[in-house]
Amino acid sequence: MFLISKNVNIIFIYCFIELVKQTMTCVNNADIKEITTKTCINEGKEYFRYMRGERDKPLNTFKSSGMKLTPSQTRFFQNKTAVFSYLEKVRKYCSELIEEVFVAFNSCFVGNPVVIPELNRKPFIVVESKYLSKRKRIMKYLCVKLRAKCISPPHSSMRILIDRLRVLGMYTAQNAAQTLSLYAYANLVRTLIRQGHVVVSGGYFTEFSASKIENRQEPLDQFLQAEVTCTHPPDLMKPDVIIFLDFMPDKNLVRYGIPRIIKIYEGFRDTGPIKIVRTLISDDNQTMAAIKEILLPYL
Repeated sequence: MFLISKNVNIIFIYCFIELVKQTMTCVNNADIKEITTKTCINEGKEYFRYMRGERDKPLNTFKSSGMKLTPSQTRFFQNKTAVFSYLEKVRKYCSELIEEVFVAFNSCFVGNPVVIPELNRKPFIVVESKYLSKRKRIMKYLCVKLRAKCISPPHSSMRILIDRLRVLGMYTAQNAAQTLSLYAYANLVRTLIRQGHVVVSGGYFTEFSASKIENRQEPLDQFLQAEVTCTHPPDLMKPDVIIFLDFMPDKNLVRYGIPRIIKIYEGFRDTGPIKIVRTLISDDNQTMAAIKEILLPYL
């Protein structure tokens, strides 16, 4: 009886050791697979940080869904040269995907460069707001009144690729591609203006960069004092006027301070005129009247 129990214990120990070996093998394979994936997902520089054990630490902020944000999700670029420089580095690790980004970008430019006069032309109007569904509704009213072309970034040729980068978790590359798409989008705007259309855009560089700054949930002083952070890219077309719709809910008419997003917009420089419209969210007529007064000098 003693021999049988001893043999059973030996068999159990042997099976346990084999199980540990198999588990360690699986873990090692998973680590290799994770490292291989991160050569693309962590977009070049982040990969080397991973190999050194320097993780991309989350910021002290959360999205509305509760997911933590990382610095790569809140990064944006200041000019086209910086975007190209970054994507060329990432190209070494994700050649096919980044090549698709460049091909899509180049496909947006056909023929000679589009040049429009600074004066005596139709205006480029940007409408921005945190209330996206309400902004869309106001834009429809505005486009009907002005007989304008209503469009929104990013450029349609790059929209799917930007979504793919987001799904893959390549947030810095996504922001780079989204910044690059603004240059293609500006070319589309110039084309429409040259054809004699008023262009009403649902968002532009200010909305894109303001969302990145706001999501950091850090003190605004360092951003508002940083000239590079808050300055419109010098090589990107500027709108004639930017209208930010700051709606107030009917049930909460009292404000005890300036909203964070308003402070960010007030800190922008060289973007073109920024006009903040503050009306009740349920009063479309009041909103349209305020916008009409702003647009009179541009029409």
